[in-house]
Amino acid sequence: MPGGGSGNPVLLPPGRPQLPSINGGLKGTTPTTFNGNRKNTKQFTQEFTLYQMINQDSPMIRNTYVQTALALLFMRGPAINNWVLQQTERLYLKCNGDVSNRVTLMYQIDNERVWMEFGYEFQHAFTDTALEQHAYRELANYTIGNKMIDEYITQFEHLLQKAG
Repeated sequence: MPGGGSGNPVLLPPGRPQLPSINGGLKGTTPTTFNGNRKNTKQFTQEFTLYQMINQDSPMIRNTYVQTALALLFMRGPAINNWVLQQTERLYLKCNGDVSNRVTLMYQIDNERVWMEFGYEFQHAFTDTALEQHAYRELANYTIGNKMIDEYITQFEHLLQKAG
């Protein structure tokens, strides 16, 4: 793929908008690297969203192609490497095409659908489907002092009625 760290814009096929020249880095703490563990999906999503918000005026974040590539950059580990490779290839083909294999470009690099589709695919692949079950199990086993939560709620409601 063309480009590099020289600060020059990435060269794209003729007639395509050029990526902005990036001067300086992004602000804030980078998100924790996501390793594919579904228990960390919500945390990673929250951290990356905050990172986007802090840097919303940056050309890197305003450009959905680069923003998506940046999110993929923060994903590493045996449980996610194949998915990242697949998404990287899809992203490149969607926004650049491949003339030799007759793959036409689907989106301009600044099309919001690039980010929206990536977000959907990420959530579909890594949502913690057991999150609600874990919460119910914790709630069922939760105690306050030496009382189970149900006993505490019953006593609280009884005292509430007495208080009027």
